[in-house]
Amino acid sequence: MSPQVPQDGQAPTAGGGIPGTDSWLVRGMGALVLLLTMTPVHLLLDQPGTGGFGESAVMRNSSNLGMAWWGILLATGVGTALTILLPADRIRGPLSRLGRALSTPPIHRFSLAFALAATVLAVLAGQALFQGLPTLVDGMVTRLQARTLAGGLLALDLPQPRAPWLIPNTVLTSEGWVSQYPPFPALLLALGELSRAPWLVFPLLVGGTVFFTTLLAERVLPDRPAVARVSGILLAVSPFLLVLGAGYLSHIPAATFTALTLYAAHRALDGRWGWAILAGAGSGAVVTSRPLLGLVMGVAVPVALWSWAATKRKGGWPWLLSRCSGAVLGGAPFAVGLGLYNRHFFGSATRLGYSVAFGPSHDLGFHTDPWGNIYSISEALGFTAVDLTGLGAFLFETPIPATALVGVFLLLSPRTPRGTGYFLAWAGLPVLSNGFYWHHGFHLGPRMLYEAAPAWIVLSVMAALTLTAEGEPEEGPAGDGSPSGGDDDDEHGEPEEEGRRRIRGAVRVRDLVLWTLVASVAGVGFLLPNRLANYRWSPETLSRISTPRLPSEDPALVFVHGSWTERISSRLQASGMRLDSIETALRRNDVCALSSYAADRFSRGGSGSSLGPGETALDFELLADTPSHLKPVSLSEGNRILVDPTLPLTSLCRWEAHADRFGIISLAPLIWQGDLPGLEEGRPMFVRDLGPEQNRPVLEAFPDRRPYLLMTPAPDSEPQIRDYDEGMALIWGEEPP
Repeated sequence: MSPQVPQDGQAPTAGGGIPGTDSWLVRGMGALVLLLTMTPVHLLLDQPGTGGFGESAVMRNSSNLGMAWWGILLATGVGTALTILLPADRIRGPLSRLGRALSTPPIHRFSLAFALAATVLAVLAGQALFQGLPTLVDGMVTRLQARTLAGGLLALDLPQPRAPWLIPNTVLTSEGWVSQYPPFPALLLALGELSRAPWLVFPLLVGGTVFFTTLLAERVLPDRPAVARVSGILLAVSPFLLVLGAGYLSHIPAATFTALTLYAAHRALDGRWGWAILAGAGSGAVVTSRPLLGLVMGVAVPVALWSWAATKRKGGWPWLLSRCSGAVLGGAPFAVGLGLYNRHFFGSATRLGYSVAFGPSHDLGFHTDPWGNIYSISEALGFTAVDLTGLGAFLFETPIPATALVGVFLLLSPRTPRGTGYFLAWAGLPVLSNGFYWHHGFHLGPRMLYEAAPAWIVLSVMAALTLTAEGEPEEGPAGDGSPSGGDDDDEHGEPEEEGRRRIRGAVRVRDLVLWTLVASVAGVGFLLPNRLANYRWSPETLSRISTPRLPSEDPALVFVHGSWTERISSRLQASGMRLDSIETALRRNDVCALSSYAADRFSRGGSGSSLGPGETALDFELLADTPSHLKPVSLSEGNRILVDPTLPLTSLCRWEAHADRFGIISLAPLIWQGDLPGLEEGRPMFVRDLGPEQNRPVLEAFPDRRPYLLMTPAPDSEPQIRDYDEGMALIWGEEPP
């Protein structure tokens, strides 16, 4: 069906305003999706230059790809058996009745109902699996920044020395200590902090994603009303959207406001000018959450959509100018706010915290990343393949990957429904743009594609309904539309002929696909519980990331005994070293030499080295590997250092290593849960244990707080709160050597 062309002075009607997509382009996209999803393209990463990121991606995707092929074979086998044994009408009839029932409620009520369901499920996932705690350091930093904003501050003014508070992915600036991330997600969470319900904010955003995506599908695909309804259900129960949405990552608000932006941009085609303002505001929210995605999906897509619509109408260019000006008006407060924020903390309106924290190696493009790994076009293809295969596996937890189903649909479909191009752009452009970004993070799934996941869900539904739909009946010799001609009119036909007709019907391709998809959906019952069990915090992990019970209600100062490498990192970070240099230094140097360098640099306030004559100069070359002369040594469970056997181990280094013999506890999961400098609300304050001498200034800065040490008193034991003096004597000894 060709797109409707609006009359003079009118905007395109809902759904008709989306241009058609040429079949060759669609089939090419389908072939590319299948190539990246179902073939071992990830082996491009199997080389030393990709470092640990590449190695882990190859191992993970080899498993996902093997599971995908086995899942397809098993589901197809079960589907084939069901096709032969059971008439497809036994399931088509109930599915048709269900489809009619789903089409009864008005779309706004339907969308709202499943948005609320998604919110409730996301809350349950967050509480049952993660106890409402962040699952990644990114979320911990966002919670920390949200606490700061809720307290009326833009940044924290840390007392000297600053090393006891510093954690990864934060930036020390002349204006205070802040997150490296754009501020909008933290601002939303700050509202949750003020309302005493921060755990509810991001699940509500998951519901918003479901709501706006379902409404958009209804408008963009007017010829396929069932797609919107089924998509709304699957959006609300997608394990990938719910589980990741239970955390505190910037992907969640970015996904919600991407859906809002695209919905408002489409409404602006035939609606009032105010929809363009809303589209601009949504775009601003995405840019201030995830800048690259915001520019691609929040700016480029609406402008392209409106520009196409302008070519179909008289007076189109003034109309386009009005839409673009509305979008600018809606997005301007966000742009101005982000520019002022960046200028205040990072020195330039266009300079992001990432660049301050990691330097130019964090920028877009093909180059060496902050961990020293090579990122070129071949790595981009390899990581993109890993992302798409992972998305197919995690989106629904079905044996048949959702992305493979979409690829088959695009490859085989002779024509795609009107409006498909809108969702293809939504699904594909984030994948394409992320190919120019070196970081393809994997956490509870391919999280860098979270914002594109709603579009992949809609396309999956479109694929399933199209590939299983009843085709037009073939006309028989009698010309009556029956598949078998005149013999089918004889209700008293021979039993042998009836048997042949049943066999022919049993192996129809559409019936086979239908039963195969049913078998795949049934497989969720086997795969999903195992996945959720792997997600759930273990008691050992919970004991290290939950605030400990204190023996007194007096204001407390809790020193957390972390690893030697954390103590080194915090000193280097406090002295002004960038995070990419710190990571390189830890990976390419003897820990004792680096510890001496860090202590001296820290004491000098940012520069200098105490390396004496005959000591090896430190290696800060941005390479992915670890030099062969460095040998790994385990001090305790999960606590590894690198040692050069040819260098002497000083008494101070022996002391540092000896302190970690019982185990370590990371500061990042705890610091945001306690009081912070300048924001004291009666909670315990958590700081890093740097040793007796370095802890003394912190004790002096907070004399009214009772000091404790959070430590593991024996290998493999749970963390315990000890009186400060008792704990320090046990861990460090009475005096340094």
